[in-house]
Amino acid sequence: MFSDRHYVPVLRWKAAERSALAAVEPAKRTFITPLIEPVPRLFLPSKRNPNADPTFTIGEIAQHIRASWGRSPFFVDFLHLNGSDSPEAASALRLFTPYARAVGLTVIPVTGLNRSTAYQEAVAAAVRTNQAGVCIRLCRDDTTKHALASELTRLLAHLNLSHEDSDLIIDLAINRQSDPGFGPLCASAPVLGRWRTFTILSGAFPANLTGMPLGPNLRPRLDWRRWRDQSRTSLPRRSAFGDYTIQHPVFSEPVVFPNVSASIRYTIESDWLIMRGEGVRNEGGAGYDQWPANALLLSEQPQFCGSRFSYGDRYIADMAVHPQQPGNPRTWLQAGINHHLVFVIRQIASLTGLSAAAEP
Repeated sequence: MFSDRHYVPVLRWKAAERSALAAVEPAKRTFITPLIEPVPRLFLPSKRNPNADPTFTIGEIAQHIRASWGRSPFFVDFLHLNGSDSPEAASALRLFTPYARAVGLTVIPVTGLNRSTAYQEAVAAAVRTNQAGVCIRLCRDDTTKHALASELTRLLAHLNLSHEDSDLIIDLAINRQSDPGFGPLCASAPVLGRWRTFTILSGAFPANLTGMPLGPNLRPRLDWRRWRDQSRTSLPRRSAFGDYTIQHPVFSEPVVFPNVSASIRYTIESDWLIMRGEGVRNEGGAGYDQWPANALLLSEQPQFCGSRFSYGDRYIADMAVHPQQPGNPRTWLQAGINHHLVFVIRQIASLTGLSAAAEP
């Protein structure tokens, strides 16, 4: 069980996300319960892209989670495998459950109101095996249903669980100015005080960096600003903070040979500072060497946290002065996500007067 002084980041479990989470210091991990979303590319035949993740089995996914996260609780949702109501999603969860138990994972399966019967059966089996409860993930449209209370009651009865055994996430996906305030969202959740945990999740990172000029750019962290401001108001129950880190909330598989820009995504107090580079495959361009150059520019910005702040910051500082091996899209995304995780942990702690080095 965790309180509103907690962080639920969505991680799609490719190499950058795995390594970024593994590099979070143990003392800070108690502030996080990741929501892991395995994506199709982890399981499909490799396209032989040198920057692509290799293909893994379900058992290997479980082993990677054990290596990166240990025995601490986490949420897992297979909704990206051809959709949350697909046979592939249900099959993946059924296969994952015994492997996870074998390596000692503390798995909290995620489901929702619109999942298929096969997926709900797979969740029920996982609940019986794991004995760690369930996470109910409501989407934006769910919060306006007149029958929401009865649908949730039926789902929990099917899983043989109570509200007290279950975590509730309201996932708004893309953060919108028109979204209802946290007060109405809280009011939409039946028996809000009984749920084991309560999280409001959204994301505001842009879908791509197209249109940004080369050099430093600021983009507002609307997801964080909204949670920070709303959490200071009078609410029936304060929520934990959830976001999609430095990635867009709507997932799509990247193209096989993308001409990615040599950009650095860096989280600061209320914004993202994006050091924009050009495509690494641009004819006549500077290619991968742009990353160390952008790292040097970033390290000279007043918002840079310093090399001791996190693994990601240490990577940026090292690359700024040792550019011989400039890295690749995976290592720079890993650095940005790791910095983001640690930065958000510290932000939440500072709002509540806690030390980010100890369990609240």
